Amino acid sequence: MTRRHVIVAAVFTALAMLMGLTAAAAPRLATAHYNGDTGTNRLNRLSLTADGWAAYSYFKDQGTVTAHAHGTGTSGNYRELVFPTNVAPLVDSQQCVTFLSHSATSNQEGMAFRIRLNDAGHTTAVTVTKNVWADVTWNWNVHVWDTRLDPAFTGVGHFDFYDVVGHEGNEVNPGAPLPWRACGWLQGSTLRYKLWVPAVTPIEPSWSDTFHVRQLTIPAGYSTAGRTGLYFAHLDANHTMRSSGWRIYR
Repeated sequence: MTRRHVIVAAVFTALAMLMGLTAAAAPRLATAHYNGDTGTNRLNRLSLTADGWAAYSYFKDQGTVTAHAHGTGTSGNYRELVFPTNVAPLVDSQQCVTFLSHSATSNQEGMAFRIRLNDAGHTTAVTVTKNVWADVTWNWNVHVWDTRLDPAFTGVGHFDFYDVVGHEGNEVNPGAPLPWRACGWLQGSTLRYKLWVPAVTPIEPSWSDTFHVRQLTIPAGYSTAGRTGLYFAHLDANHTMRSSGWRIYR
C-alpha cells in the first residue's frame, strides 16, 4: 500500500470502529425467491443519479447479466438499479451474486435492497457498493437513497475487505482479480455483507465467518418492503460489466 492508501484506510478503519461493525452468525433465509439462472430475463431499472441523457443497456442470458454503456451520451457518473420483473417486494431479503468482469476498476459493482418507487416518482433504496473513490476498492460502502433529496444518497458506513481481496488493479499489490462473489442480507435494521474470492475460497463462507462477513445498522426510515436488485454505476463510454449466479432469498 502507498502512504496515501495507508492514510485513507486508517480513516475508514477509525469510522468502522466508532460504528462498532462486527459480524454475527445468521442462517441463510430458507426460501428461494428468484433464481437468476432459471427465472425471468426481464429486468426493471430505476435511475439513482442522472447524467445527461446517459443510460445503460442490459442483456440477461443463461444467468449472466451484462450492463453496457453506449459510446455516446454517456459519462461515468450515472448510477442505476436493476431488479427482476414480477418478483414480489420484500422487507427482509438476502441475495448473492458473482461479479464476473468489468472494463475498469472504476466501474462500480453493488447490490440494493428495499428498492421503492413512490407515487411521486422518487426512488428509495439501501445499497452496498464497491468503493471507487481514492482507488480504495477493497472497501464497500453502504448508503441509503431518496432521490427527492439533494444529494440523493446518505452514507451509513463501510465494510473493509482488504484482507479478503487486497488492492484490485494496483501494480505493487494487485490483490485478487475478479470474479468475486458476494452475499448481502438486510433483516430489520441489520445489514450483513460477505465477500469472498471463489478461486481462493471455493466454498461459500458461513455467516459466522468474521474474516469474510461484516455488518452494520441502517438508520430508521428505510423499513418498507421493496425490490431486491443489483447496482451498476460509473461505466464510461463502451464499458461493460458482467455478473452471474444471482440468487434472491426470503
